[in-house]
Amino acid sequence: MAVGGREVVASLGDCLVREEDMLLLRPGQWLNDQLIGIIFELSEQETFAGSDIAFIGPEVTQFIKVSPATELASCMEPLGLSSKHAVMWALNNCANLDAPGGSHWSLLVFLRNTLTFYHLGSSAGMNSLVATDMARRATKLVGGVEQAVCPHGAPAQH
Repeated sequence: MAVGGREVVASLGDCLVREEDMLLLRPGQWLNDQLIGIIFELSEQETFAGSDIAFIGPEVTQFIKVSPATELASCMEPLGLSSKHAVMWALNNCANLDAPGGSHWSLLVFLRNTLTFYHLGSSAGMNSLVATDMARRATKLVGGVEQAVCPHGAPAQH
């Protein structure tokens, strides 16, 4: 099926993956929003269905990063994050609102049982400021307590 003149090879929920996205799965390429988004969607709807874990994809994470704090609670309330056992955000260091981008992906995880945010990244310190800011912005959304983010290393993509 072609959407916008580009062949769609997979869709799930609100996510579409096109032929050109699949080329990024070759060695030496970097994942994009669409690939991460569909993996998050698959994880929430199938792999971890019923486990009360929310996977917040790149587009919603970017919305949270740049939206006025006064508008976040009402926009995000339908996701029910304050009742989830865990919430995971795909983070990147893109600060440009006019175009997708960024040079590094990492994962921010909130665990309800410890009321703690964990930042998993493969490049020591990279995205740490983004993760700290995101945790600060997300604290009220998840019903947590503002605190430091615990950094954890993760394997690098090669």
